This record gives sequence, C-alpha cells and structure tokens, in this order.
Amino acid sequence: MEFEEARVYQSGDDIRSIDWRLLRRTGKTHTKIFREERERPVFISVDNRPAMHFATRGVFKSVLAAKLAGLLAWTARIMATELAVRYYRQCVRELKPQNGKHAYCGF
Repeated sequence: MEFEEARVYQSGDDIRSIDWRLLRRTGKTHTKIFREERERPVFISVDNRPAMHFATRGVFKSVLAAKLAGLLAWTARIMATELAVRYYRQCVRELKPQNGKHAYCGF
C-alpha cells in the first residue's frame, strides 16, 4: 500500500488512519488515504523439454502448452498488465516483466 494523500477527517473514517503529526502541526484532524497497487505482472512458464514431445488424443503436449501460454499472454495484453515469461528447453530463457507491445511480440 502506498500513501496517496491526507484529507480532513470526516465522521465514519477509521480512527486508526488519523495522521497525528498533521493534527499536531495544523490543529485539525486529518485522515491518511492509501492506494493499493493494482497492477501485478503475469508470469508464464512454458516447458518445451523433450519430455513434452509426446501426444495423447492426437495433440502434442508441447503444442498444447504453447497454445495455453499464448492464450494467457493474450488475456494479459487485454488486461494491460506486464508479462514475464520463462521458457524451458535445453537451457532456460527468461523474459523480464515488461509492459506494452514489445513484451508480447517477444513472446
């Protein structure tokens, strides 16, 4: 939670959020207002190691995992959140959390 502003106390406000320093300085009761961080990045891990290269019911598991990761990335883009990807194959490839068109094009 991040401090946003202090406003004059109104009846019904929680007394735990009173700004005592501002009260002492101005002589009027003020309430601290906090803002919650709402943007959270979406983390996607895709396993494409040789163990995923087998099929049941006609669909390779690696293809199914790639489609699911693409669907999750598309949903994150619609919601305008940051995207971070970890791709497993022979070595691990990691894309750090980014926002915007470049994050989704790189994926």
